[in-house]
Amino acid sequence: MLESCNALQGQMLTYKDAASYLALSERTVWRLVKSGELKAAKVGGAVRIDPADLRDYVERSKQGA
Repeated sequence: MLESCNALQGQMLTYKDAASYLALSERTVWRLVKSGELKAAKVGGAVRIDPADLRDYVERSKQGA
């Protein structure tokens, strides 16, 4: 679905999009947001994730592995 997070500059991601990119469940992405490990923003009535924040999370995860 998502070829590259870089291709999504300027677009906000849904939990489903972020989960697909990370190969995780939507519930796990929700937990990451709830715990503060992954940033998200409320846009209207929906929660969206900035691709830059997703890349930051991936980089932090690599350093901790």
